[in-house]
Amino acid sequence: MFLLLSLPNELVDAIISTITDRPTLLAIAQTCQKLQPLAEAQLFKSISVRNGPSISWLTRVLEQPPWRVRAVEHLEVTPSIHSWRGVEMMPGLVGRLGRLKSLKVEAPMINTGKRPGWWADGVMVGFMDILARDGVQGVWREGALGYLTSCKLAVTSTAGAE
Repeated sequence: MFLLLSLPNELVDAIISTITDRPTLLAIAQTCQKLQPLAEAQLFKSISVRNGPSISWLTRVLEQPPWRVRAVEHLEVTPSIHSWRGVEMMPGLVGRLGRLKSLKVEAPMINTGKRPGWWADGVMVGFMDILARDGVQGVWREGALGYLTSCKLAVTSTAGAE
């Protein structure tokens, strides 16, 4: 028997939570059924999404097994102007992340000075709906945003705007 597995679950979890190297965490997740959820929880703790197509993949991965949606604590969505399609699914996904502490969402054209109407009228409205639903006078209810301490939603910068 592997000596790590003979330790109490709390100690194994504490050890794995100190590992930040993604390849090491992936290797641990593939070791055995006992270590897989502990390593995956660390892997999914902080997620950065840089393009729209990754959203549908991320949604599928986080839903099977269902406990993964509660592992995400930090989410950053910053798609480029050329790969934003699919990002419109983000508000629905964020609404299911039960332990989200920080959220950063930037419009694909954030630094161009252009105002993307489809982003402001679609995606950002979805995020604002979640904030209005789950937040009451700056106090988050239990649920999707019950742990949120940092939120940045950026449609466009004013620098260079005409």
